[in-house]
Amino acid sequence: MDQSPTNLKIKMLTEPSPPLESSIQKHPWETTDVAPDKPEGFEYGYVLKDKAHGCTKQGLLDYIATNGKEITLVWTPETPEAVRPSEVDFLFSAFKKRAEKAARKTILIGLGILAGGIVVLVIFAQWTLAFRNLFVVFGTLVLAEGLWEWHKTKSFSVADLEAEADMGKFAGWLKKKSLSRYTACVFAAIIVVELSQLLFGEKESIAAAGLVKPAVWQGQVWRLTSAMLMHVNFTHLWMNCLGLFAIGKVIEYTIHRRVVPLVFFISGLSGSVFSLVLYPHTTSVGASGGIMGLLGFLTVEVWLHREKYPANYFRRVVEGVAFTGVLGVIGFLFIDNAAHFGGLLGGVGLGLLFQKARVEYSGRVLSLLSVVSIALLFISALFTSNKLLKLL
Repeated sequence: MDQSPTNLKIKMLTEPSPPLESSIQKHPWETTDVAPDKPEGFEYGYVLKDKAHGCTKQGLLDYIATNGKEITLVWTPETPEAVRPSEVDFLFSAFKKRAEKAARKTILIGLGILAGGIVVLVIFAQWTLAFRNLFVVFGTLVLAEGLWEWHKTKSFSVADLEAEADMGKFAGWLKKKSLSRYTACVFAAIIVVELSQLLFGEKESIAAAGLVKPAVWQGQVWRLTSAMLMHVNFTHLWMNCLGLFAIGKVIEYTIHRRVVPLVFFISGLSGSVFSLVLYPHTTSVGASGGIMGLLGFLTVEVWLHREKYPANYFRRVVEGVAFTGVLGVIGFLFIDNAAHFGGLLGGVGLGLLFQKARVEYSGRVLSLLSVVSIALLFISALFTSNKLLKLL
């Protein structure tokens, strides 16, 4: 956790410094910029994690070019009072260089991952499985992201710099938040089933309780919910947990924490139904339908209430949807795109329904629906685990 310098604490207790006029707090994620004292003996300086650092002009440029994203305020001879970096013209080129460096780094990482995947394919001579090689899939996606970021640096502007600063504040604000018990309950249901899978065997458990389509048509409808809590392997589980953690946190603190289990359950069920109808001859498992539903729900909210979020945040959310779509196209041999699409539609539908009905997120009805969703998730988790353990 960031620690404020002692002199700043004393100053605030004895003679509070007014915040900068340009930093009036409009959102909960916006922190008021209170500047510590300028370091003595330096004409230039910057504030990093509430601490003041003195430097030369070149030192300031060099630091921004390498790690400028975390700098909140700067001093120069022309600006003896601390100002935001975007207000100092000669710093713009340094920020652009930093953006270009970050894009190049992403490109190199993507190439490295892709090269690793190709090496694996060469060693095992399994070129027909290229689309199932995660190194190839993610290497290609990371490379594409890097190339896109590099393209955007060609039109880098002050507006982009300010938007990036807002994104940094938003991310920092979320980082300090902890998950509520609502999202934790979703995690708990997934972990309960995963532990049972480990005991029974992941492949065997998928056959016993996954979304085996013929079994569902024969009356085992419970597989529609059990499958959304199961995973193929640890990598699959880890990726979905990361997505649930990231999207769930945003929804909790910008919409309402009670929404998460409700949207996850209904969207996950929607994803299972789409998979059942569109992929009738495959077996599917995974929480990604519910997670895509959360992403779809968030997309509707951000689109209709963009003033609540950082500039360009809607674009970031849409990029997340597009990223998942591209991943589905590349990895179509092992990714259930029907479940992803069904979950996304379920989340978008819920978002539009909630907006049209003007649902009060803190109301009793939503609270009841959230509790019911959690109960159904745990019933499904316990039923699935009990079924697997009986087969041991």
